[in-house]
Amino acid sequence: KSDGMWYIFDISDLARPEPIVHMDWSPPYPCPSHTTLPVPWDIMGRRILVVSDEEVGDRLAPTPNAFLWIVDITEETNPIPISTYRARPEDQPFDPDCWYGCHQSQEQLYDNRLAVTWFGGGLRMIDISNPWQPEELGYYLPEPGQGYQVAQSNDVFATPEGLYYLVDRLGGFEILEWVGA
Repeated sequence: KSDGMWYIFDISDLARPEPIVHMDWSPPYPCPSHTTLPVPWDIMGRRILVVSDEEVGDRLAPTPNAFLWIVDITEETNPIPISTYRARPEDQPFDPDCWYGCHQSQEQLYDNRLAVTWFGGGLRMIDISNPWQPEELGYYLPEPGQGYQVAQSNDVFATPEGLYYLVDRLGGFEILEWVGA
């Protein structure tokens, strides 16, 4: 069984969706894919898909934490991973006491800036204007929920006005505003 998979479907007939392509990169990568987010405009002349893998604990350590993939889907039958993003410098091999890695990206896109939850790594703001070299613009690390040692940032919702609603799976909810460039 593999959990690292995702599909692109032809939905021209919603009653009969047809798979166009199936991607599965686990193994060798240990974490399952969680969110696939097609960017609704071209970036640098390419159609781009952002794939968030999800940090999971049911694997042998040491392995890398879950991370973010940037995939060129200009030709839907031949998706090509063109870059990855890992939160650094804090990112270390998997630690079952922290669960540091990636979880989910915002699903509302307004520009090439993307907020991604990173469990113990908080909320990461990533610029994908150059899909071959995603760049971190900043991050926010919330306080751990009451009675916990680490934060576990789980989900994020973005508004067109630049507000980000951040949910922690261990008891937190915060509203952030992007004031960067």
